[in-house]
Amino acid sequence: MNKYVGKICPYCKTEIKSEDEVVVCSKCEMPHHKDCWVSNAGCTTFGCTGTIMSPDGQPEQAAETGNIICPSCGTQNAGNAKFCHNCGTAIDSQQQRNDYYNGAHAPQPSNNGGYGQQQQYDQQQYGQQQQYGQQQQYGQQQQYDQQQQYGQQYGGYGHKPGLKEIMTMHLYTPMEPETQDYIKDNVQYYMPKFWEMKTSKKNTSWNFASFFLTAYWLIYRKMYAYGFIYLGACALCGIIPFVGSVLSIILGIGGAVLGGIYGNYIYMMEVEKRISQERAMPDMYKSAHRAKKSGTNIVVPLCLAGGVFLLFFILFIVVMAVGLMVM
Repeated sequence: MNKYVGKICPYCKTEIKSEDEVVVCSKCEMPHHKDCWVSNAGCTTFGCTGTIMSPDGQPEQAAETGNIICPSCGTQNAGNAKFCHNCGTAIDSQQQRNDYYNGAHAPQPSNNGGYGQQQQYDQQQYGQQQQYGQQQQYGQQQQYDQQQQYGQQYGGYGHKPGLKEIMTMHLYTPMEPETQDYIKDNVQYYMPKFWEMKTSKKNTSWNFASFFLTAYWLIYRKMYAYGFIYLGACALCGIIPFVGSVLSIILGIGGAVLGGIYGNYIYMMEVEKRISQERAMPDMYKSAHRAKKSGTNIVVPLCLAGGVFLLFFILFIVVMAVGLMVM
């Protein structure tokens, strides 16, 4: 336990203290607060399928005798539960497997010994293996039935669910629950895009708005730093003697293409960063942070576009006036 004190819980972004109840992922060994593990229904590491363990490397035990700890999300379930009431993981077969390997049903040794006792033990062991095989077959069949039902209801495998399906099907998605609140405008477009990138582990997804209006789209989505840096780079390239105009065109086209390809991914990462910042704040500041960082800002890009148009218009008038004077 002492080696995890001072580390940061990846879910709540707060420091682990000596008095906190800590659990560890069996695969990536990432420490979490136990409440955070249960709230997230599993490990927060993207793509990790590890199960819950205590800091000493042992499977997490139920606080009440007869209860079963879900190996996925860490929630306590009744001893006769077949599925976790929190995340839906099949836990009955997992419990049978644990009992078998831990020797919970193995016969106790006696002084008599003998071939008959060994034969009885072999029969008991065979019966347990057969029972586990039947349970495993039942679980696989049930999983197949659920997948088949999903395929028939939502257009078959490979179908990309829309916003309504994502929000009503109770699919497991690795997106943060506050994602919708931070997107606000055009949620029906961005939520399926984020879902697709997360589940397929891709960082590319085409966005026409970020392609045609790269800097203005970044500013509109409140990614001010990215937008103004891009505009500043284009402006600086434009004033370089001889090659400035060429560099400005190359930067403009290259930025537009990269913005179209990676715009959705950049925005998704920015939303997740804002959510992490909110979780690390005291409660009194969270609402103000969300109001400032969520949604869009149409005023700044419109003013910026108007200013650019006005600047070019003034330059055009000046050039025309100079031309008339020369004539």
